[in-house]
Amino acid sequence: MNQLQTFRQLCADYYESQLGTDIPSATTMWPFLALPLKERLVLLCLSEEATMEQIKAVLPYAKETDVRQTSHRMVAAIKIFNAAMDDPTAWLHPGPYPESEPADLSDPITPFPIPDHQLPRDTDLQLRQVFFPEAAILLFGELVPAELATLGLQARLILYCLAVCEFGWLDIQELLGCSERSIRQALKGGIEALEDR
Repeated sequence: MNQLQTFRQLCADYYESQLGTDIPSATTMWPFLALPLKERLVLLCLSEEATMEQIKAVLPYAKETDVRQTSHRMVAAIKIFNAAMDDPTAWLHPGPYPESEPADLSDPITPFPIPDHQLPRDTDLQLRQVFFPEAAILLFGELVPAELATLGLQARLILYCLAVCEFGWLDIQELLGCSERSIRQALKGGIEALEDR
């Protein structure tokens, strides 16, 4: 098991251990998934009551108008977020519905009713984000363990991009302007924080 798998498993174990207590539902994080990633990360930081300086330090692309939520893209993101609050699964895009029922799918020569090029490439990721929400819930929101909260905002954003968005290291370095060492330290810190519980 690699470090990321270990972190995900520790998140699942911690979340399961807390199910008997009054913890927030997984659906509290679903509306964030409807947002484009850059706007989502800004709103996650704001949900943690981060200051403008803190947000601009960890999100190099964030502008003052983004943090104040007055930029065009943030206004649009907030509208999407509010709509997703009413229907938390509205952001799921499983692809088109078949126009007609196939004759017999058990027959190997029957064509699949939807061409492959019409199926979303991220369907698996979308479903994993819905059905395995432990990492998102433990990194942002009401259930963040004190040990994870002490890692800092940048480390939690790195872990969110790794565990929830399933980004590669180079993508995270480009998005967050961080080093490979920062990613290693975030993973190590996240694992240690949850192992000590």
